[in-house]
Amino acid sequence: MKTKNIKDYVAFGRDINYLRLVEPGFPYHKENFVKDSFERFIENIDELNLEVTSNVEWFSELKEYKERLDETDSKYTLEKKDVNEIFLLMDKINTVIHAELQGRIVYVITEKRIKVEKLLDEIKDLFAQNIFNELPDLPRFDFSEGGKCIAFERSTAGAFHILRGMEGIVRWFFDKLNSSSGCKDNWGNIVINLKSISVPPPREILDQLDAIRVNYRNPTAHPELTYTNDDVQDLLSECIAVVNRIVNHLKDKKLI
Repeated sequence: MKTKNIKDYVAFGRDINYLRLVEPGFPYHKENFVKDSFERFIENIDELNLEVTSNVEWFSELKEYKERLDETDSKYTLEKKDVNEIFLLMDKINTVIHAELQGRIVYVITEKRIKVEKLLDEIKDLFAQNIFNELPDLPRFDFSEGGKCIAFERSTAGAFHILRGMEGIVRWFFDKLNSSSGCKDNWGNIVINLKSISVPPPREILDQLDAIRVNYRNPTAHPELTYTNDDVQDLLSECIAVVNRIVNHLKDKKLI
């Protein structure tokens, strides 16, 4: 999957039209004129993975013609023969592009309550400062995947990732407080055990962990619950809040 800004598609169409309509006297090498349009057009054929277009003979001929123009003097302006050749090749290529794009579908990510950019690429910024990087690798992975699922409106899948990440955090929290490693116990037993240690974590943390387990984790794991996009964003916010408290508690105890 590639991330592509919609403006790149607009620019691609603009370059196609521009190259088909160049006129004699247009400067070739000048910035933002013919050469730059050629380079963007050729680059976008590859970026958009237009395999049919990139393999037609006309596209090869167009690139060869561009290479000849690249070797001209820096003040070179298009001649009538250049315009005719470019139009002929671009017109043929444009037909192929239109045919190839008939089978392409673009999905547009709509805005969420949580910024899409954060969900896709910057999930760490939703946590309090210096929290996310303290977490183990697997919970970081699951929170990152959960964010992507929310962005693409796969809400129940997002909840699975977020809750799996939380279960990893609960086990990690237990290990840190008990100087152990590789805890495999279930979420419910861990919370019971945390309540019984000599100096248990703050009640606020334990209550939150129990509430997430009872109200979200269990009915999600035993297919009793599905999520809307608002539901899963609420869940993510709740989980982030308790993770922030867990990490800060461990820092206060100098355990991380």
